Formats: sequence, structure tokens, C-alpha cells
Amino acid sequence: MSESYWWCPNCREEVDGHHVTYQEQHEVCGHLVESISITPEKQERLAELEAELTKVKECNMALHKMMMAKQDLLEAELAGKDKCLSEMEDEIIRLQSIIDRRY
Repeated sequence: MSESYWWCPNCREEVDGHHVTYQEQHEVCGHLVESISITPEKQERLAELEAELTKVKECNMALHKMMMAKQDLLEAELAGKDKCLSEMEDEIIRLQSIIDRRY
């Protein structure tokens, strides 16, 4: 047995049967709706695609987390280099003042 539903190509959405007129128009926008039938084969394929999409989303989330961790590491490394550079600049200023006092 197949499932079916109404589809409004204008609104690009599934339409509840209560919002379809006897002339097969969408009450909201007035455009003709289409009756879409989903066979068991299509239902099985949709389930496969949904499972695949879930895996892709999980991989995408893992990749995003990995990239954020890498960004955090790079920012920490940059902060450490900035601190080191700042300390070196302070030391240069201190040594320059010693040299200026001696000469």
C-alpha cells in the first residue's frame, strides 16, 4: 500500500487535505496542488537517504568540532607568541635604557 499527500508547487510545501478545494487548489494561495504517491520502494529509498543524511550530518559535526579545536590551538599558539614577543620587546627596552645610562 502506498501513502499519498498533496503538494503545492507554489508554496513548496505539503498541504493538509483540509486545505485543498474540490477543484484541487490550495486554499492558501489558490494554485493547483499535486497528488503525490509514495510507493513502498520510494519509502525504502527515502529511509536509506535519511540514514545517509544522518551520517553526513554526524561527520560534518565532527569535522566542525575538529576545526574549532584546531582554531583554538592556533589562537593559543599565537597568544603565546604574542606574549613572548611582548616580553622580548620589554627586554630590549630595558637593555636599551641600561646602554643609554652607561654611554
